[in-house]
Amino acid sequence: MLSLNVKKLTQYFWWCLGLLVTIALLSWALRDINLIQVGQAFQTAKPTWVIIALITFLTSFSLRAKRWGTLLGATRDPGSFQIRQTAVFIGFAGNCVLPAHGGEVLRGLVLKRFGGIPFPVAVGSIFTERLLDVVVAFILLLLALWSISQQGVEGVENIPVGWIALPLIGLGTGFFLAAWCPHWMLKILQHVLRVLPGARWKNTLLTIVQSILEGLEALRYPRRTFLALLETFGVWGLTGITYWGLMQAFEIHQPLAGAFFVQGLVALAIALPSSPGYLGPFEAAIRFGLERYAVPPDTIIAFALLLRALMYLSLMTVALILALRLGLNWRDFSPVFMNRERGRGQGGRGAGE
Repeated sequence: MLSLNVKKLTQYFWWCLGLLVTIALLSWALRDINLIQVGQAFQTAKPTWVIIALITFLTSFSLRAKRWGTLLGATRDPGSFQIRQTAVFIGFAGNCVLPAHGGEVLRGLVLKRFGGIPFPVAVGSIFTERLLDVVVAFILLLLALWSISQQGVEGVENIPVGWIALPLIGLGTGFFLAAWCPHWMLKILQHVLRVLPGARWKNTLLTIVQSILEGLEALRYPRRTFLALLETFGVWGLTGITYWGLMQAFEIHQPLAGAFFVQGLVALAIALPSSPGYLGPFEAAIRFGLERYAVPPDTIIAFALLLRALMYLSLMTVALILALRLGLNWRDFSPVFMNRERGRGQGGRGAGE
């Protein structure tokens, strides 16, 4: 009972924290905004550039599905590209409406049901994807920071790019070591857990770590790692072009480095706890980034609204079409989430069961 109450209090704390972050950042992003001028700026967006942005955005998810197969194929048959693509779209659409990146669970479930990939393996490979995303997004952000600092853009010239790179190097090194020495990592974790109280949560943690380490196994194959890195650069390059295309639509004539700069800020901001759909951090990051280029606030908010609509509506539409083709509906997933909640209340058993 005490454990259940602690978990409920923890969930309530994170829910409140996310709501506070959303309110604070959204208030900051929308300060001094004239809604009429926002509407006027919205109407000036050039449709051709909006269409280009939409195409590059959706293409990036097909490349994500290709990369997922590269990682899964290191140890097993990755299954059909069409199934992986469907899972990717459904998962990212789920992230738009579910808290705590709940769409990643949907991705794993779709791949398990239609691709025959064990759920822990799917989740582990998704974790590896996220690791590659973090590494590449940081690299592109650092390159963008270096580029625009040479241009004398206000507010970025004193950012210590070299010092920011150190955590990135440490993160990448740590996970590559974990991929090459998984047994050592498990032994170290088991030794640490022996001196800590409790039992149920230890088994859950070990199950999660084992899934992650299995997903990292693809990093033990240099050729696949290199290919997955190239595909990750392609994913973020296409998304960066999406930002740049919308900047052109609003006649924000800045080099591609500026788009990668704003994209990197958004990638960092949406890691903060917030309401579903990253409401608040998304808008605040875009405003902070585009203000470096002296873009009027009303144009910035129009840009953010159109970008959100382009991303979220297209994801939801494509995911719905693909889900209907597979014969899926929400009832296929709701029992799983109910079981997950019940498992949390009973101490949990991990994702592998």
